[in-house]
Amino acid sequence: MLPLNSLNQVLAARSDVREFYTECNQASIRLHKKVSDTLLKKGLYIRAPYIEISKEVDFVKKQNFLRGFLGEKRPLLVQEVSMLSHAINLNYLGKYLLMGFKQTARSRQVRAYIDWGINTASKIIDSFSTILNHENVPIPTYWDNMVTDSTVPPFSDKLIMFHLVMLNSGGALIYGSGLTNSFRHDITVELAEITASVINYFEDGVNIMIDNGWMEEPPRLVDRRELINKTEH
Repeated sequence: MLPLNSLNQVLAARSDVREFYTECNQASIRLHKKVSDTLLKKGLYIRAPYIEISKEVDFVKKQNFLRGFLGEKRPLLVQEVSMLSHAINLNYLGKYLLMGFKQTARSRQVRAYIDWGINTASKIIDSFSTILNHENVPIPTYWDNMVTDSTVPPFSDKLIMFHLVMLNSGGALIYGSGLTNSFRHDITVELAEITASVINYFEDGVNIMIDNGWMEEPPRLVDRRELINKTEH
């Protein structure tokens, strides 16, 4: 939630609203620190790949810095490795969270939607892992041992769908940020296609929530045309 809360904090003008999102960010940071420290103590923390970087500052001199399809590709940038590894970790986590949701969801429509999400996460993991493998960069491990065999629903289908739509919003922000920090053409094209896929998945989730009467409409502007066309004033 840090990306979404940070965005909302920047967009807000009222001091009390900004203070609210400041506390949201601080709470998320405290939770992240607590979880990270616990994982480190238990030896379960999944670290980012260790890589060797150049020892000298250099400047880009040729246009093939952007090349990713034809000819020789340059080695990945550190920021590209970080983004790809982070995305793989997130999709592993999301995939197995969806597996847990699927075991407990009651609606066939919701289960089908979750299946789509699991398949999408698997494709993203495979795609980004292929890029890292080609560069001999270690692939982050998986989280499948987190899923139990329970079929008792801890959440309603409505709450599950709310979580999935929020996760999709966060995913779109991350992939959009990745587009601005990646320069190789093959990576940017892959990110653009994934972003479009995530947006389609998000839209389908919103449609399911609308169909079931689960989505509260956010505030909207007054329809001036409707006011003007009224017969009585």
